[in-house]
Amino acid sequence: MYFSKEIRSPQVSGSNFILPGRMKKRGAFAGLRALTDPAQYDIIIVRNLFRALRSVLKNRHHFHYRVGFWESFPHSFRRLHEARTSGRARLRKSLEYTIRQRLENALLARCDFYLPITETFKQHFRAKLKIPYHPLPMGVDFNSAPPEPPPMTHSGPKRFIYIGTIDKLRDTTLIFSTFAACKGDFVLDVFTPSNNAAVHEISTLDDSRIHVYPAQPRAQLIQTMQHYDVGIGLISPTELYLVSSPTKTLEYYAASIPAILNRLPEYQALFDENSAFICEMTEEQISSVFTRILATSREELRQMAKRGRDIVRQQRDYAVLASGLYNFLNQQ
Repeated sequence: MYFSKEIRSPQVSGSNFILPGRMKKRGAFAGLRALTDPAQYDIIIVRNLFRALRSVLKNRHHFHYRVGFWESFPHSFRRLHEARTSGRARLRKSLEYTIRQRLENALLARCDFYLPITETFKQHFRAKLKIPYHPLPMGVDFNSAPPEPPPMTHSGPKRFIYIGTIDKLRDTTLIFSTFAACKGDFVLDVFTPSNNAAVHEISTLDDSRIHVYPAQPRAQLIQTMQHYDVGIGLISPTELYLVSSPTKTLEYYAASIPAILNRLPEYQALFDENSAFICEMTEEQISSVFTRILATSREELRQMAKRGRDIVRQQRDYAVLASGLYNFLNQQ
């Protein structure tokens, strides 16, 4: 079931149920009932929306389904993290977060199972939750991924690509300012849906090697990636992001390009120096990795990408993740 700001009433599109965006906060279950009979489902999984979870739990015994919750990002904690970073409204946001945590944990305790995005997420934010759980990270659909490309034939400067959100909490300014300070011939293209002060700061770098473009549809983006040598998957190692499962990095490898990564638990579980360029989020280490990449042949980059792609296919292909989830659900 999805939500859309473009419609005014619940609709069916193929196997998808689509509800008006206003129902995300209130009326999601009523919208579902307008399109189908909830009693025909054995399990309903709610993703991130606690208001929808409350409604689904309220109707569980009437329709006899099991309830799970998939949590992919600490949305409640983000507000507190922003307050701590900015130094504004810290006390108020701390109280808000404490109350939200209690309400959320009470709802989660009533679920039949829990799906944290990573094991680290569970241990950090929901350590006291005692219901069965199964980490369900992000993945890639290799059925729609492009085949491995032929040997690289293009020459010229090394081409870097960054895809995703740009904001101060991710410390993206550090990444781009460090690249701008590096000497050498390269191209860095940024594809982002963001339009904010952090994006504007990239243009103020006034570096002809760095370009910002609007986000592309996923199918087009996978094809675009194949024209680059290295992806940038650096994520600020703060409490907000240490628990994450970065999707774009997996897509870099699905497109057969290696990535620059830092030591997030999710990255460490998948990649090593044979498949990625690993560094800390500091100007010195990013610069050092940049220099190494410029000195690395495109054939070596291709071999690193192949090793990483094999890892992603074996552990993060949707078919693999779906099989693990299916087995977990059957054990409950």
